[in-house]
Amino acid sequence: RTEVELASVAKKLQNQDFLAKAPPAVVVKVKDQQQELAEKQQKIRANLDKIQTYDSAS
Repeated sequence: RTEVELASVAKKLQNQDFLAKAPPAVVVKVKDQQQELAEKQQKIRANLDKIQTYDSAS
């Protein structure tokens, strides 16, 4: 789910029409959302790595 949301936000930020027409505050909000989703995705991947390491050690 996070990957889908992150892809959607990235697509928005790559859309020159969106960047040209959206109010600056909206663009900043979307960029912040992208950062939060990227951090969330990184934490999820780190947790998955820990789980996989734990499972293989058992």
